[in-house]
Amino acid sequence: MAKVKLDELDEIFGGDIINPSKENSKVDTFYDIGNYALNYIMSKNLKGGVPAGRVTGLEGLGSTGKSLLALSMLRDPKIDLAIIIETEGGGSSQELMEFAGVDLSKVRILKAHTFTSYKIAKKTGKREEVADKDVPAKSETADYIYVKGATLQIKQLMDTFILSNVLKNKKVVIILDSIANIQSVREMNGTQDMGARAKDIGVFFRTFDNTIEKTKVAFVYTNKLYQNFGNIYDPYVAVGGENVFYNSSLIVRLSNTAESDDISDTEKKADKANKNTSLGTQYSTLKGFIRKSRFGTKFRTAQFMIDSQLGVTRYSGLFKLLKDFSIIQGSTWYTMESVWGDKKFHKKDFIKLFREDEENNIIKLQEILDSTELKMKEEKAEEMVNGEADMNDSEDFQEETSILDDLTEIDEDEISRQVIQDVEA
Repeated sequence: MAKVKLDELDEIFGGDIINPSKENSKVDTFYDIGNYALNYIMSKNLKGGVPAGRVTGLEGLGSTGKSLLALSMLRDPKIDLAIIIETEGGGSSQELMEFAGVDLSKVRILKAHTFTSYKIAKKTGKREEVADKDVPAKSETADYIYVKGATLQIKQLMDTFILSNVLKNKKVVIILDSIANIQSVREMNGTQDMGARAKDIGVFFRTFDNTIEKTKVAFVYTNKLYQNFGNIYDPYVAVGGENVFYNSSLIVRLSNTAESDDISDTEKKADKANKNTSLGTQYSTLKGFIRKSRFGTKFRTAQFMIDSQLGVTRYSGLFKLLKDFSIIQGSTWYTMESVWGDKKFHKKDFIKLFREDEENNIIKLQEILDSTELKMKEEKAEEMVNGEADMNDSEDFQEETSILDDLTEIDEDEISRQVIQDVEA
């Protein structure tokens, strides 16, 4: 049989096959989530954390800033249009969007309560699930009111982005806030779910997973955690289980933390004094933990802050990030030689100095972080090679190997007899 040339394969499949050596299939756009440190642990990119053409999850317990972070991303000037699938009855309200600094003219909101579509009988009020293909163009007929599910709504949005000459080249973000609040039609009718929602979530993602990549729409969902009683290793579980985890390219788990490197002792004391007054506490200190990543950042963490008057603070956590990568060095007096030469500064002055030439500082730091990541990767690879060589040469490894060899020579019938004896005993 003649060997098939890869170029011939490309010709046979035409535009349906991607040749990564000739076409750039990498993510070319990341949207700024509003905090440099969080951006970086999400994508290794200080200027953008949320990838276009991928699914990103923001999960956490209540009051961990999920909705605010999602909305803060919409301040990115690169975004042309944002569609919010609202499930929380005002969770992404106009007031919250204005607080986050969002340009409301770019935003459109759709309401959803279920993944699947359903109809309501006018006479009885009974809800009945309807296949998406059977939902009529008009939402109301003589006998029924039809309600589109989130799956149909997003499918129609994706089709519009593909077919519309005006919208197909726009930079679009879709936010589902939140996936945890969407019910199955069975739940809405007051009957047992019987796994219907888990099935609906699986269908939901499968319906337009490839379309998200094709249209380069950034799809972001927020999700709640619930307590996983009896499991000390994983005390919290996200709604949707494996279907949500499997279909996401990036999942950030958010949690409250008392730790903070960005508030001075004086500020902490003043904030604590306000706790029981009409002013209240001003700062919420949070931690972002990368639970899943297809960008090489799994298990990384960043601390950041939300100011009750200003929202997500852009610079919080940046000092710690740079110190963790050994770009900032010292104690009490610090230096960042690769950017500022031998200039010394106190920690409290870092943000002020950084903002004096922010754009150039970010460019320089990104270059340094890129080279640092590459160096770390090379060192780790060399370490693993040397480690394997040492292990192969070690007496312990040779002894363990010989034991394994001995085990393979054990008579299987003898093992079976011993198992039967143990069971009878």
